[in-house]
Amino acid sequence: MPRPPTVNHAKASLSHVISVLSHTQTQGRFFSRTGRRVDSRDTLDRVETGRTSIVQEIDPQLDPTIHQRLLDLGFTPGTPIQVLRAAPLGDPRIYRLAGYEVALRAQQARHIVVREDS
Repeated sequence: MPRPPTVNHAKASLSHVISVLSHTQTQGRFFSRTGRRVDSRDTLDRVETGRTSIVQEIDPQLDPTIHQRLLDLGFTPGTPIQVLRAAPLGDPRIYRLAGYEVALRAQQARHIVVREDS
């Protein structure tokens, strides 16, 4: 038996609001449905080209193999990183740290928490 139109409309409206506002919380950090952080922490993928930032941490929830690889590449706390340029389509971007250049995709860079260089 079909429901009255008002009940279906109310459910559809609520469903729409929930999908628009939906965020997943993981270990106190909020992510939008696209995977972008929506909290106040700055990540390397958000730093403008030409700017220098200091690594604060690598997201501890990151896959341990990737986490270790980023550490091995020099993305350690206290390390200054300069955003040099982006590939023609915007991803990956080239960073300078510890005297060399490395390319990272935004997917990896968003796991590196940074602060502005003062």
